[in-house]
Order: sequence, then structure tokens, then C-alpha cells
Amino acid sequence: MIENSTYNDEFLKEYSQLLVEASISTSNQFVITFTKINESYLPKSNISNQNITYIVSSTAYFFEDIDFLLKFVYQVFAQNLFIGNNSLYNFAGKYLLVFSPKTVKCPQFVKTFSILSEYCSYYISKNDSVILSSFKERANQIFTNNAIQKLMTIF
Repeated sequence: MIENSTYNDEFLKEYSQLLVEASISTSNQFVITFTKINESYLPKSNISNQNITYIVSSTAYFFEDIDFLLKFVYQVFAQNLFIGNNSLYNFAGKYLLVFSPKTVKCPQFVKTFSILSEYCSYYISKNDSVILSSFKERANQIFTNNAIQKLMTIF
């Protein structure tokens, strides 16, 4: 992306850091943010001791159809991603994959989340528990536990 960008060579100089963040907006579009941090502006002690912690708070992920869900499952299998405990629901052709809160809090889930966000239509934060409860009441539960593990047997 950076190589194809319209930025000139001065954007990426020696002694600078580039932070790339990708997120999905509420309108189902990806937003990619590039932030350049010039090390000359940072105290040396901060550069070598930086610890960035990512926290995933979403436990429920919607998929438009089975194809997107199976593409995600294939990536889990191919990349040996951490998936923990999860359940799968279906309603009106849409699929809902729900991870346990303990799974989502695990540091290894961050990589899974980054891949998951590529394939799901949208995800529900813990603040939207009413939407999740409503969907689960009307949906058919396909797998109670280890849904992804069971779907992986296809591959």
C-alpha cells in the first residue's frame, strides 16, 4: 500500500516509525490510518520501551453467508489461529459466530480478530448486548461449543 501511495520518499525516512491501523466502520467500510512518528521528536527512552497492548471487546461476529464464514474457517486452519470456545447460529441466511468472553480476552485472539474482521460483515461490541440477545432468541443454534473446530473438519 505504501509503495503504491502518492507519498514521496520523504514520508518514509530513516529514524521514523510507521503505525498502520485498520478498522471497520459502522457502514461496513475499512478505514486504514497511517501515522508517521519521527524518532527525533521522541525521547530515546520511549522508543526502546514501547509496549502496545491491543484489546478486543467484541464477542459476536456476523457473516453475510456461509461462503464468508467458511473462508474465515479456512484461514483459521491455514494460519493455525487461536479460536478458543465459540458457538455458531443461523437466522435468515446470516450466520453469527460467538466467542466466549474468556477467549476474546486472550492475547492470541488479536491475530484471529484481524483475520476475522476481513471476513465478517460486522461485529457487536459488548455494549450492544440487546442486539445479540434478540438475534440468539430467533436464530437456530448450529453448534454450541467448538463450532469452528467442527467446521474445520471440512478442510
